[in-house]
Amino acid sequence: MKIKSFDFLIHISFLITTIIFLFVMLNGNEVERMICSTLPMLCLLVFYFKKKIKVNLVVLISMLLTIVANVFFVDNNNFNIGMFFFTLVHLALIQVVFNYIKEVNRKNVYFYFMSFLIFFLIIFYIVFGGFTNEKYYYITLIYGIVTSFLGGVAFTNYLFKMNFKNFVLFAGIFLGIASDCIYGISLLIEESVYYNFFGVLIYTLSYYLIYNGIFLIETELTKKR
Repeated sequence: MKIKSFDFLIHISFLITTIIFLFVMLNGNEVERMICSTLPMLCLLVFYFKKKIKVNLVVLISMLLTIVANVFFVDNNNFNIGMFFFTLVHLALIQVVFNYIKEVNRKNVYFYFMSFLIFFLIIFYIVFGGFTNEKYYYITLIYGIVTSFLGGVAFTNYLFKMNFKNFVLFAGIFLGIASDCIYGISLLIEESVYYNFFGVLIYTLSYYLIYNGIFLIETELTKKR
């Protein structure tokens, strides 16, 4: 099979597995949701190994951690565990994207990090207020700080090299933050199944963009080596 045909097949497989996952989110049981949550990322994992690029160990670890995080996150009883693994995913992505930024521009990350952090703290206060004893409070706070830093890193990377690859990467991370906001709002609403649905939809799209952006960047770096 030609590479282009295989790439197309993987993208179609990602779309189909995402649709299956979304359907199961609304109609399936816990075990079905756990299994189907892994399928879209497994498609991206296969795509990564078939690309003619040198495998970045940190990228690979982040993808594997994302699969583990998805399995735990679909079950509300394992919310904290899922958030812990997503925090690790974002720490890995920070290292990957930070290395794409020229050293002279890295100092700008902290300014944009603060911008994302202020936005997060506003949403965090709306959702949790002063309820520090809420069982999701501390893990969400840590996750939000790490994600804000990831947003600052991704925006700095795009700002100093405005090309399609970096835009795709930043757009994915931005959509990931948007899906987090939707999920946070769903915590305030009793009938939140459809908010969860759209949150998962946007989240899945975000990781599709994040890793495709990384694949494009890594392909360019491989050619330069």
